[in-house]
Amino acid sequence: MGWTLFSVASKVLYLAGIAAVFGGALAYLLLCRTSFGSTRSIVYYIASGALLGLFGSASFFLAQVGSINDVGILGMLDSSMVRMLADSSLGSASMVRAMGLFLGLILVLIIVRDSKQQLRTAANLVVMACLLALVGLFFARSVTLTGHVSTLDLVARVVLGIHVATVLGWIGSLWPLWLICRSENVSSLQKIMTAYGQIAVYVVVGLTASGLWLAWQLLNSFSDLFFTSYGRLLLLKLFGVSLLLLIAARHKLKLVPRLAHDDGVNRLRQSICMETAVAVLVLVVTATLTTAIGPESEH
Repeated sequence: MGWTLFSVASKVLYLAGIAAVFGGALAYLLLCRTSFGSTRSIVYYIASGALLGLFGSASFFLAQVGSINDVGILGMLDSSMVRMLADSSLGSASMVRAMGLFLGLILVLIIVRDSKQQLRTAANLVVMACLLALVGLFFARSVTLTGHVSTLDLVARVVLGIHVATVLGWIGSLWPLWLICRSENVSSLQKIMTAYGQIAVYVVVGLTASGLWLAWQLLNSFSDLFFTSYGRLLLLKLFGVSLLLLIAARHKLKLVPRLAHDDGVNRLRQSICMETAVAVLVLVVTATLTTAIGPESEH
């Protein structure tokens, strides 16, 4: 139980770190052509996320070493076991994930240079977008290399990778969005949130369709949703993602159009805080589903 909890906690850390890198960079690309002035805050956010992700990923790998040895905390440092797992799919996933996080740090350097030298040309933004897409590909690939999802067919693994990267990008963009509610005038904030809402429409459709299809792929029958631990946790995750979608819809349809009204900005900030709390729940449930419980465990 101790190693399982340590593994779940480590996975939550690296998922949060990946979300900060991916979502923070996406937010920067969305905001850099506006009057948004907190570029430094986003840079710190992305860099901190990359470092947190690297720490969480390393901790998760060492937790698996310790779990196999089962001789106490020093079991994590068994060099022979470390080398053996480094050659496994777990080691490959850790390496791919680390490469994505290191690319996130390179992206930070490019953003810093971009903001200092005011090089926000279309070509420079395309370079950053391509690098961010590469970061997303590394993250998506790492998801499909281990656990029960590694047994899915190629199409399902591709859909899963895109699904997870999209969810993490959405979650990671919440803090930058909350931040601009403090620093922007209402007119600029409304333009930014409207643009974000237009993108979110496509994200919502994609996440809903891919999430339901993946659930069907992972479960043996519909009844598994209610009569297995994995199914019930998956239901909780689907409920959390549904709440995120509903909150996003509320932003687009109700809160953003009313930003100019009294207390409109504060209501939006409070709603983003609520969305962030639900996002944390989704991360914890996801880490538990992919670490402690598998769909085959009760069959």
